[in-house]
Amino acid sequence: MDVKGTVQRLVLSSLPTGQKRSAIDPEEDLLVGGVIDSVSLVELVAALEGEFDIELGDEDVVMDNFQTVTAIEGLVESKRQDAI
Repeated sequence: MDVKGTVQRLVLSSLPTGQKRSAIDPEEDLLVGGVIDSVSLVELVAALEGEFDIELGDEDVVMDNFQTVTAIEGLVESKRQDAI
């Protein structure tokens, strides 16, 4: 499974109304740039859990883990490793 591509797709599908885009730079700051807001973050967490069959706890939903697509990919990879 292409984790980075899937994460990018999920981020794009979780963008707030009016922020629809066709691409996101993997290193773009999603939080400071306002690409992801609190509602879209909740939607993204649910989408990640469903898509990758992982469970994200409160300790996982922190700024550092959702700063960029690359950071989200790292979080997903670590959770998938924990599940093995």
